[in-house]
Amino acid sequence: MLQLLWTEVFLDLSIMKMNTNLLGYVRAATHYGMLICLLHTLSFTFVKGQNTLIINQNTPMTLTGEVSLTFNDVSLVLDGDIFLLDQEPKTIAVYGSASADSQRFSGQRVLPIANFLMRKSGGGLSLQTDAFVFNQAAIEGGILVLEEGAVLNLVQSSNASIVESEDSRITGADGSISTSLALNAPAAENVANLGLEISSTANLGNTEIIRKHSPVMINGSEGIARTFEINPDNNSNLDATLRF
Repeated sequence: MLQLLWTEVFLDLSIMKMNTNLLGYVRAATHYGMLICLLHTLSFTFVKGQNTLIINQNTPMTLTGEVSLTFNDVSLVLDGDIFLLDQEPKTIAVYGSASADSQRFSGQRVLPIANFLMRKSGGGLSLQTDAFVFNQAAIEGGILVLEEGAVLNLVQSSNASIVESEDSRITGADGSISTSLALNAPAAENVANLGLEISSTANLGNTEIIRKHSPVMINGSEGIARTFEINPDNNSNLDATLRF
């Protein structure tokens, strides 16, 4: 089984558009300057014309050290596993202007990453596979659309959170954002910056919070395209106040 051990790697997928059916074009920053290298028979394939990076099923990718993968209007098919070997930050950065219909992250495997940065000048990205974010998902440009039942998991053991605005945000009627945290007498606690403040004098215990983006019909009226599902271990005598 072939694995990659990369240290301080910056993989710029916009560069790869100039090449045909490459097996891994990697620009690696080292302590001794800039190293440009062609790597063959690796666990990913870039196909010219499709602007798609494919992580193959039988050859997982292993990342170690500080790694940044930059997708400039490039899609990802994750059919092989990605393993993170250490605590150094691993970042996926998304740039460009393609629409969410044109740029997709899909596949059969879960995407694990410390930081997800989306800074597009327009358009968006369709996330069609589950992802685990251990630090921050920052949507600073464009729209992240959750589709095909994709769940964006924010890991609270490492205090993961999201950053978004009215113009650059996470949405998608077919997906959700999920996180969980132990809450004991929370006071206006906005867990993971999901946009919901919880206050209570009670101990809620471990509390799962799921944010969805499809409206709910109540008495014949349609609500806003954002709903929250809250599942505390202790669900009695909470006297809780919610604000969003």
